[in-house]
Amino acid sequence: MIISMRFNDTILRASSHQLIVTLNYETGEIQFRIPYDSFRTGNDSIDMNLMKLTDRWMEFNGKLGIPYINTKSHPQQKFDATGTMLSAVPPTSVIATGTIDHISSEGYIACVLNLTIQFSLSSLNIQQAFYNASDLIQIDIQQSVLKRVND
Repeated sequence: MIISMRFNDTILRASSHQLIVTLNYETGEIQFRIPYDSFRTGNDSIDMNLMKLTDRWMEFNGKLGIPYINTKSHPQQKFDATGTMLSAVPPTSVIATGTIDHISSEGYIACVLNLTIQFSLSSLNIQQAFYNASDLIQIDIQQSVLKRVND
């Protein structure tokens, strides 16, 4: 996951590889969680502030705008997703955009899910970790989708 924002006169990216995603292939329901203290920016001061956010997570529950997840060969699927950013104060409705790209007919990974959410630092109540950053952020998720066992 990458969180991007304007910081002074540049773009700041905070990235983490500790994303936990649950995806229901039959209903398109998606949940994700990620600890804030797992993000790194390359800026020592900001990274220290993020490490202080122990026991705090970004959490989202929603539904992809497709009826089910197809792990067999298919063209790119574009969709909108709706859900709730549970870690927002108060929990806030979100509309996201995304794609599912089929990448393989062999092996365990069948597709890549990409999801983009526009949100705000202040709603997540983590703006103090990103001093001088703009409030508007973009959250980008890229997640492997495993091949169905019965495919």
